[in-house]
Amino acid sequence: MNPGVRKILGGVILILLALAFVSRMTNRPSTPLEKDRILHPAGLSIIMPGGWFNEMDVGTVPQIRMYPREQAGPQVSLIATRFATKPSGATDLPESEFQAKPARMGKKKDGRMNAWRVIFERDGQWYQVSAVTPPDVSMDDGWLRPYAESFKVESAASPATQMIVVPE
Repeated sequence: MNPGVRKILGGVILILLALAFVSRMTNRPSTPLEKDRILHPAGLSIIMPGGWFNEMDVGTVPQIRMYPREQAGPQVSLIATRFATKPSGATDLPESEFQAKPARMGKKKDGRMNAWRVIFERDGQWYQVSAVTPPDVSMDDGWLRPYAESFKVESAASPATQMIVVPE
């Protein structure tokens, strides 16, 4: 085989492999599906993007953490948390809206990643939904925002967090 043709063929193969890798790493679900909703025993829930996995904390600060199964480059995550009291720093964030209700929202960009969080109260309970994304993904109009907006409270408290009074 001609050395020039071999170089061109090798270059084409390398480009195709790179495109396949990038396509796999940036394959982003377009619409949250209710069947992918994750329910925490403490009552908070959120829809997880397809191809992601989740971890739950069931201790004093109930939390659902979600990440892509495979990722290259900056870490991407979506986290939903329930707090017993108003989180510190909440009043430092600008007033905003989340799910058409009052909230405090903050954003931070440093060139390597974008960090976004929203803190809000629902029925006397405090919550935070936060995300870390690559610099090219904006939570204002990015593909991850509908997943953050899918947050909801399924119940005021689960049996694990309810106080049970036993008659004497």
